[in-house]
Amino acid sequence: MMKADSIAVLGLQWGDEGKGKVIDFLSESCHAVARFGGGANAGHTIVVNGEKFILKLLPSGILHEDKLCFIGSGVACDPEVLETEISELGKRGIPTGGRIFIDYGTHLVLPLHKVSDGVLDASRGKGALDTTKKGIGPAFADRASRIGIRVADIFDRQALALKLNTLVNAHESFLTEIHDETFIDQTNLAQDLSHYETLFKSLVTDVGPKIMDLIASGKKVLFEGAQGALLDIDFGSYPYVTSTHTTTGGIFTGLGIPPSYLGSTAGVFKAYMTRVGHGPFPTEITDDFASELREKGGEYGSVTGRPRRVGWLDLVLLSRTINLNGIDKLAITKLDVLDGLDEIYVCESYEIDGRKVSDVPPNHPDFYNARPVYTKLKGWDKPTAGIRELDKLSREARDYLDYITEKIGVPIWLISTGNSRDDTILVGD
Repeated sequence: MMKADSIAVLGLQWGDEGKGKVIDFLSESCHAVARFGGGANAGHTIVVNGEKFILKLLPSGILHEDKLCFIGSGVACDPEVLETEISELGKRGIPTGGRIFIDYGTHLVLPLHKVSDGVLDASRGKGALDTTKKGIGPAFADRASRIGIRVADIFDRQALALKLNTLVNAHESFLTEIHDETFIDQTNLAQDLSHYETLFKSLVTDVGPKIMDLIASGKKVLFEGAQGALLDIDFGSYPYVTSTHTTTGGIFTGLGIPPSYLGSTAGVFKAYMTRVGHGPFPTEITDDFASELREKGGEYGSVTGRPRRVGWLDLVLLSRTINLNGIDKLAITKLDVLDGLDEIYVCESYEIDGRKVSDVPPNHPDFYNARPVYTKLKGWDKPTAGIRELDKLSREARDYLDYITEKIGVPIWLISTGNSRDDTILVGD
């Protein structure tokens, strides 16, 4: 087989890197976009001709009317969210008929999962993870326990009744304290799921072979990641992570394709760092400047509206996630948010108990005690916002990009200078 004409787009930080815009931009040259992980807790914000779209489950390529969109079995699908997204896009003049496909094995997020999410996080007390309460963790826990409900189960009502009985029994004792039987009433659950039978009947397919057939016939497919590498269930800052694989390996298990079908891998990162919720964050800024940067960058969750914590770019973590994912090229976003700063700081190593170190796994206990060692770079006065040609960036902005490339050793291939699809600079092919 010749080299696959496909590209994966992965987040390299704690999510919210601006992958939605990058995927939307690249979708123009692709035949299909396939999402392999995450759930409705991970929103992608895209601005087209001044109109904002927030996609929670549908692949970002859906805004291009001739692109096919796949949802793999690695995604936790909230059917209510999926139905609403499809309906709202239709109202906004974007047809989706015949373009969306979801795998038979995709697990469903039910109302009881969302309630369980909140109850479980509250039970942790001071150790709460501050989850989105979207039910992703409990749904994936049920998948691992082999009691989850999948898309395929909706079409066999007799078998579904037996599976719901097992599922409810597993959750019942845990949810009795909320004093609301609605969430664990099997009749209600069955009726809710039967409502979605028509929806899924037109979408369900065996995703893996479909994608492989497209690639084998010379079509270009884009693999869409959700969240970021530092939230990977195994390789992120555990336990402050998501419940699935956000790294390259998730592509193959989440879509059911072999590694030979992956062509290139692009990593997306912000010109600075952000994080939602609790967990370690070595380069976090906590003074008044943090509020300024947050407001300027619009750093609030697209799904929850929660304010994001902000900090300087961390090259230690960036280098690690680049190596972990086998990144070929980089996309930097929100460069324009740094416009007007006199000085910009970049972390190149950590200090831990008096020792200078250049690599600490984010799930290692020492990572919690890491203190950043910064390099100070000159900022720029000339705005980068809206610039679409590399040679029109200021010398200082170019120096910042060159500095990152030199230290990381992977080329920056795409630069985002604003929210709009067109506020983009491609460096090379």
